[in-house]
Order: sequence, then C-alpha cells, then structure tokens
Amino acid sequence: MDYTKIVEKALSNRMVFLSYLSKGEKLSADSAAFYLFTSS
Repeated sequence: MDYTKIVEKALSNRMVFLSYLSKGEKLSADSAAFYLFTSS
C-alpha cells in the first residue's frame, strides 16, 4: 500500500473542503461529516 498517495489524497480532500468553507458555504455538521467520510 502506497501511504504517500493516501496522504496526498487526504490533504487534497481537506484543501477542497476548506475552500468550500472559505467561500462561505453553509454546511451543516451532518453534511460536513458526510463529505469527509465519502471523500476519504
């Protein structure tokens, strides 16, 4: 298993998630958790 790829994917997903937040998107805790789980 290539852990660097996993880490890179996790970091890129986190950056996308943070970019949504910085744009003022109104995300509920449920949808935020759903996003994090489905994109991991």
